[in-house]
Amino acid sequence: MTNTYFEELLRSWKKYEDAKAERNKEREQIIKEKGWDSEELKAWKEREQSIPFPYTDGQMKSYWAWRYTTENELDTFTINEFLWDREVENFGKALREAGIKEFIYTCTSTALMDNIHDLEACGWKMTGLWESRKKNIWGAEDITRGLRFEAR
Repeated sequence: MTNTYFEELLRSWKKYEDAKAERNKEREQIIKEKGWDSEELKAWKEREQSIPFPYTDGQMKSYWAWRYTTENELDTFTINEFLWDREVENFGKALREAGIKEFIYTCTSTALMDNIHDLEACGWKMTGLWESRKKNIWGAEDITRGLRFEAR
């Protein structure tokens, strides 16, 4: 399942991580040359705190759901992880930006009811039950059950 939104997210995330690795090399050099208590290291730490991670938790959760969907060759976008309260709105927004019109939610958390209400509140409608049957590597049938959501 190719998706330009998630592919671009991955590219820019990699750029961020590469730049962070370079900044960490600079940090190690400062420690080596100036020490742990140096003004240069304090300045580095202040500068580092001013460079935020470019994505929200909800956006990252949507990316990992896309990876899960892609790596498992699923027909429908599927999230199998719990959504924390702080992630739901940005998760839903990221799906819309990615052009996702429906998804399957297979999380079995005891807080699932809260997630259903939170997803409904940010514009996703639960449209029914979903079930997938797939042969596993031993030839037996695995059944995965979830809830189907569609964008409103």
